[in-house]
Amino acid sequence: GTAQPPGATAPAPEPPVAPAPKPGEKIAYLTFDDGPSPVTPHVLDTLKKYQVKATFFIVGRHVPGNEAILKRAVAEGHAIGGHTYSHDYQVVYKSTEAFFADLEKGNQLIEKAIGTKPVLFRYPGGSTNTVSLKYQDPKRYNKQKTVMSAIKAEANKKGYIFIDWNVTNGDARSNQYTAQQALANIKQQVKSQKEIVVLMHDASTKTPTAQALPEVITFLRSKGYRFEVISPDRPTVSNVK
Repeated sequence: GTAQPPGATAPAPEPPVAPAPKPGEKIAYLTFDDGPSPVTPHVLDTLKKYQVKATFFIVGRHVPGNEAILKRAVAEGHAIGGHTYSHDYQVVYKSTEAFFADLEKGNQLIEKAIGTKPVLFRYPGGSTNTVSLKYQDPKRYNKQKTVMSAIKAEANKKGYIFIDWNVTNGDARSNQYTAQQALANIKQQVKSQKEIVVLMHDASTKTPTAQALPEVITFLRSKGYRFEVISPDRPTVSNVK
């Protein structure tokens, strides 16, 4: 734990722990990237109404001024992960040092807001991105020895757990999309997977994602999924290909 600042009332809440799945059970992990933003409270309202817990991957530069949103997410039982400070590919994928400096900068702002430092994180662009090849320092990395492989090895050493996804509502591709399209993308990708990690975004341009969420939850429930937060001690979904 961290030392409490003067005048603090309660210790920081422990991150939620998901129970281990029972045999034959289907689990959906809803994840939201790039917040907090004015869209996040709408997402939280829906999650509360449907009694669903989710995981938020936070971009550090969006934390100042939105601390109350993060505090609310934690108070309502959601899990929080890091998603770097800048989410700028050119910055984070230059080198291992650049990546962790940016991730830590974001994580410090998260810790300042909620009192705990995230162990979970999500790579900008995901762990199998190719965009990093474009920005890695050519003096230090090449196609065989990539910056991504160096970052992954270092993340492992540092005890971080990264989370990819295997279902997405497609909202990363454009800001010109509808709630119907977001829902249709999920319906198309959900077959009968045992575990699904659903990638969605709660940045300020992603209102249709919040609008689609009630139907997304209803659809996944109808398919027999129960909802969990992602917790670092259950790495089964940490690297979904």
